[in-house]
Amino acid sequence: MIPACLLRTNWSELHSNDDNCPLDWRGVPGASLIAFGVLILGIIQIGPSVILIPVIIWSWMMMETPTALIFTVYMIPVNLIDNVLRPIIFTRGLKTPMLVIIVGVIGGTLSNGIIGLFVGPIVLAVAWDLLVAFVRENDTGST
Repeated sequence: MIPACLLRTNWSELHSNDDNCPLDWRGVPGASLIAFGVLILGIIQIGPSVILIPVIIWSWMMMETPTALIFTVYMIPVNLIDNVLRPIIFTRGLKTPMLVIIVGVIGGTLSNGIIGLFVGPIVLAVAWDLLVAFVRENDTGST
């Protein structure tokens, strides 16, 4: 049976007080804090699993089975995308260590905000590659 909230076409009706909506965060206590925690963990490169796995366990204990199943099916790809796909994309063709990228993300975000989130890792990756090239050139030139 398809929940009534998924059959609606009007967006404003989607957020009504209907108890049949499985994707309604109304039943999860502290949903805004959970979302903020997931955001912070994503920025500092830990990933949302630390927060979302306990929320999924909570949903199985407190929600009805179909609702918990839909919520779990929705959240598992979110965890997989963040924990599996991000390292693959970050390290694709990149010789810079992940620690340098993480320091660049954190430092760039702290110093320049959302722009620094993207600029920081790029600047540190370029600096790392220049340092590695400089060290290799000095090693081959001195022997």
